[in-house]
Amino acid sequence: MVNRPFQRLAKAVTNAYADDVPATAEAAEAVQRGLALKAQSVLRMAVIVGVFAELIVFPPWRNTAASLALAALYGVWTLWIAVWAWTDRLTIRPVVLVFGDLVALSSLLLVTGELSEPIWYATLIDDAFLFISVMAAFQFEPKATLTVAFTAAALYIGCVGFGESQGQNPYWRATLMQGLYTLVLGLGCALLSAVQGRRVRMIQGLLSHQAWLLDRVMTAEERERNELAEALHDGALQTVYASLLLIERAARAQPHPLLDEADDLLCQVSAQLRNSVTALHSEVLRTQGLDAALQAAADKSASAGGFRVRVDCATPTAGTTMDKLLYRSVTELLSNVVKHARARHVDVTLRAAGKDGWVRLEVADDGVGLSPETVREKQTAGHIGLSSQRHRIEGAGGSFSIRDNTPSGTVVTIEVPVSDD
Repeated sequence: MVNRPFQRLAKAVTNAYADDVPATAEAAEAVQRGLALKAQSVLRMAVIVGVFAELIVFPPWRNTAASLALAALYGVWTLWIAVWAWTDRLTIRPVVLVFGDLVALSSLLLVTGELSEPIWYATLIDDAFLFISVMAAFQFEPKATLTVAFTAAALYIGCVGFGESQGQNPYWRATLMQGLYTLVLGLGCALLSAVQGRRVRMIQGLLSHQAWLLDRVMTAEERERNELAEALHDGALQTVYASLLLIERAARAQPHPLLDEADDLLCQVSAQLRNSVTALHSEVLRTQGLDAALQAAADKSASAGGFRVRVDCATPTAGTTMDKLLYRSVTELLSNVVKHARARHVDVTLRAAGKDGWVRLEVADDGVGLSPETVREKQTAGHIGLSSQRHRIEGAGGSFSIRDNTPSGTVVTIEVPVSDD
């Protein structure tokens, strides 16, 4: 029972880290910097809590008020850094903040005075210098971590030496051992930083390769769609046109109700083939851009489904790969609305997302809705349209979500990264 609050705290921290998943190689570095700042803020707050506890339970023999005031300033600075780090508004390099910790801890050593003595309860501020190397290791820069470790050891020994000049007579053997421990821990943190940094660079390489593969897949898919559209247009559709001409000639020579029926059916087949050719090969997307293509696809679906549609394309995307992906997503989602939603109104919105370099696409309808059970039933029955959409979007490094609309209907939200490549 006692451990449950700590388990909840650990789960909350883990979930906060799990939400930051880079989608591109460029985003990986920014995500890593944000995670380093958050991790540092957690450890820094633990250090300041321990420092306050030591100063209150075992107050220094002199300068008590000054020590508490300095620790309070350090605590305010720590809280400010934590708030800015966890709201992703802090863009400074993590190593810069670590030197701020060194200044604060060195000042505390000089003010309290007796903390260089090797007594069991007067060690936390001394030992806090050990945590500085751990804070520096989160940024995955081994050289910077070693620099911080050497600086921490030098400052600690220097502060103790200054205390000796003031007649405090510190225990030099304990002081030198503490400095050695700081260097050894710093070396270990630097090695860990190097290993983790290599892992991050490998992830960046994989993300770059994923983007390259996505571009090739989308190009191959578009080429196959174009070839299929041309085959339908030059093959099946021309055969249907020829059959219509023959039926018309036969009907003029000898009218018959069955000929009229066949003519109507072939006209329907011709319309279906034309729609398929247009869906497979969107000339509007290539010549007029994504916003015009989305409007054309929405108007066509509205005509087929008998609903009103509004398209709000407020932001352009960068890169034809994502344009094609978003266009295909909209056409397939609108096709689902036509077939299943029984909607009266549909909104298609494309805007910049909350993250730099991302766009958010929403297709919202006021139809009958789509529950998770319905999605599973459709997948079991072999309808994998939504599943394939999700896999395609997530394969591009984006996210795909479905939720209920208010007061009725469904909202599908897609977020993908775009780049200038």
